[in-house]
Amino acid sequence: MPMTADESRETVAIMLNYLSPRESRALALALWHRVGEKTENSSVRETLEAILKISSAQDLPPLPFRVYAGWLVVFVTHWAIALGNLSAAVWLVVCTVSPLAVPDWAIALPVVTFVVWTITSRTYDCPLSVFEDRYRSYFGLPPLKAFLSHYLVRPLRRAFTPESGQPKSSILAEKSSLQ
Repeated sequence: MPMTADESRETVAIMLNYLSPRESRALALALWHRVGEKTENSSVRETLEAILKISSAQDLPPLPFRVYAGWLVVFVTHWAIALGNLSAAVWLVVCTVSPLAVPDWAIALPVVTFVVWTITSRTYDCPLSVFEDRYRSYFGLPPLKAFLSHYLVRPLRRAFTPESGQPKSSILAEKSSLQ
């Protein structure tokens, strides 16, 4: 049985005794995304949804500029390191295959393996991803599941695949032939 509206309001009031309004909203959002969206228990889902709605209804003061600036620094640094690691992995592989300059495999192989593991691992939490998730919670956004997937793979997939599943070019051709 899910919480009643009064119980949900009381839960949020208790949260506000220990946390700031922004932190209580971030907690409710994290609970919703990590538990509420995934659970098959409708009671838990409805309870967390009610807590999220009540905590989201509170007016929050605007964030100070330093929060936006901090997020921008983390975001740009994250991209620079991700792209640097990807290019370093490609460069090491190209250099080891090239007859012109062959680096020692004892160095290249572990470095490439570590870079690929760091970028693709689901068990290793990148410290920059942890910082970015903290900033995203300030903005009321859900945490990232994977940095490259969120900022690179999904936008490219959306750009090249419309909702119907057909490539955009065939939809455009279809529309122009109808006119």
